[in-house]
This record gives sequence, structure tokens and C-alpha cells, in this order.
Amino acid sequence: MKPVPQARRSTFTPALGKRVLQRIAEGESLSKICGPDRAAGMPARLTVYNWLARYPHFRRAYLLARMAQSELYADEVIEIADICEDSEDSLNRWRRDRIRMEARRWRVGRLSPEVYVKGLEVVEREALEAASDEGRDDNHLRDYRRPRHEPVATRIEALL
Repeated sequence: MKPVPQARRSTFTPALGKRVLQRIAEGESLSKICGPDRAAGMPARLTVYNWLARYPHFRRAYLLARMAQSELYADEVIEIADICEDSEDSLNRWRRDRIRMEARRWRVGRLSPEVYVKGLEVVEREALEAASDEGRDDNHLRDYRRPRHEPVATRIEALL
């Protein structure tokens, strides 16, 4: 009779999960964090995918980290656009910055489509409809434009 193979123990710990999620929230890609050149002690990308499938609390925290990452990228688009210069010498820089902005906008749309792909005009229209249903004026729209979240780090900490 053959021995039954033992299942491999999970390498997941809340501390390691938190380190991965913090780096994601700070804008690093999972490929960079868990790729071939990863720091000592960091898991492989496939390991993180297994954690996502196996641990619902980690999956919820991962989604929050990705939300924070999309906010960071959205802010970077504004910063890149603000530093563009208006001169003949800066044409190449402008082209490079435009590519950087487009890459971030694409990534934000993939990370948070319900927030960014839907479009501000749709959100504003929904807000106007909600306001008219409740008998309010347009001044409250600023509350609908950007969702209010408690700090993501606090929410990630609570889930792990």
C-alpha cells in the first residue's frame, strides 16, 4: 500500500500577507514583489494566488490594497500631467509623460472599473437623480464624486 502524500503546509502568515499587501498598496506590482528577483522571504506569485483562493480574509484585504493602488496611480496621473512643460525642448518628455499617464489610466481602469471606467458624468447623473428624488439641490454632489474610505492600511490590518 502506497503512503498517502501529505499536503504541503501553507506559508501564509498574517505578517507576510501584510507585507505583500502593503507593497501592493504602495504601487508595486505583484510581479515585482513576487517575481524571480523577489526579496528574501517573499512568496512566489503562484503562492499569493493560492492564498487568494484559500483565505477569504486575505482576498478581502488584497482587494483593499488594489483599491489603494488604483488611487495612487490616479494621483500619479495628475502629478505627471502637472509637471509637463510647455517648450520645444520638452516634446520628447511630453510624449514619454503621455505614455506614462496612459499606462496608469489603463491600469486604474482595470483595477477599479466601478469607480473609474464608469465615468464621472454617469456618477454625477446618478447623484442628480438621487438628489431630485430626495428634494435636494446640486451642492451635495461633491459627496458623490469620490467615495470616502477609512484608511486602507487600517482596513487591511483589521482583516488580517
